[in-house]
Parts: sequence; C-alpha cells; structure tokens
Amino acid sequence: MTKKVEKAFSEGVQAAREAFFAAQQQQNEAEAEIRELEERLSDASLQVNRLAAMLENMNTRKQTIHADIVAGKVPMDATDQLAEDQAKAERQISNYRDIQGLTHETLDAKRHKLLHETSPYVDRRKKVFYGVVAQELLEEFRPTLLRLSVCYGASLLLPGADRHKHIAEFITDAARSTDEAERTIRSEIDSEYLSTGV
Repeated sequence: MTKKVEKAFSEGVQAAREAFFAAQQQQNEAEAEIRELEERLSDASLQVNRLAAMLENMNTRKQTIHADIVAGKVPMDATDQLAEDQAKAERQISNYRDIQGLTHETLDAKRHKLLHETSPYVDRRKKVFYGVVAQELLEEFRPTLLRLSVCYGASLLLPGADRHKHIAEFITDAARSTDEAERTIRSEIDSEYLSTGV
C-alpha cells in the first residue's frame, strides 16, 4: 500500500473505533441509568411496605385505644395523635406510589430504547469497525491471496483426475484456513483494538 492509502486506512480504523467506543459509552450510561431507576423503584417499594406495616400496627393500637375509651380508661381524644400519624403515613404511601408509577414508566421507556435503539446501534458500529479493519487486513493478505491464486491456476494444467483432486484439496484447505483466519482475525481485533478505551 502507498503511504496515502495506509494513512487513509489508519484514519478510517481510528474513526470507526471512536464511533464504536462513543456508542458503547452511550450504552454504558443508559445501563447505569436503568440500574439507578431500578434501585429507586426498589427503595420506593421498601418504603411502601414499611409504611403499610406501620399503618397496620397503628390500626391495631387504635382498636385497643377505642376499647379503653369505651371502658373509660383513657380520654376521648386519646386517638387524635394516632389519627394524625395514620394520615401522615397514608400521604407518604401515596407519594411513594406516585414515585413507583413514574419510575416504572421511565424505566420501561429506557429499557425499550436500550433494547431497540442503543444496543442495535452499538452492534452496527462494531460491524462497521470490523469491516474497516478487515479491509485493512485484506490489503496485508493480498500477496498471500495472489500466491494461492497462482497455485490454483497451476493446478488447472494437471491431468483431469489429478486436477480435480488437487482443486478439491485446495478448496478444502482454503476453507479451513479461512475459518481459522477469521477466528484469529476477530480475536486479534478484539484484543488489539477493542480491549481498551471502554
């Protein structure tokens, strides 16, 4: 490759890499927001359960106090403070349930966006990156491909049976080499280009 082409490939790889990392960063941020909302929802649920238990306990105490009022053991206003505490707990439960509802809506929307927009976009950016790197690597493999082409051409000069056998072996070896090369290339791309920066 000429220096100009090498530079273009290098810039293309860098641009594709940065685009992938930017998309992945957006995905990481979206996942962090979802985790935060899940924690908020869990906390609201705990608070509702705590307050509901308090209300149940207050109702039990209220029944006991009413019995004492009837028996003349306590004054008529003995449940006033308890009634205020109950009203306060009910308001708090209502507020937490509002938080639960709004958080559920936001969480569902963010999960939907992550699943149907953000994650697929990251996958597309990664595929573009693979394509750019593969194009650059193809240039490096071109001499090997040319040599294989020459070997294949030479096999056409062999007698019929030998030629077919040679071509079959060539295709088998080439297919095996291609699979191994693809696995190696993808592994190298991941470790060399995608193992840092996220």
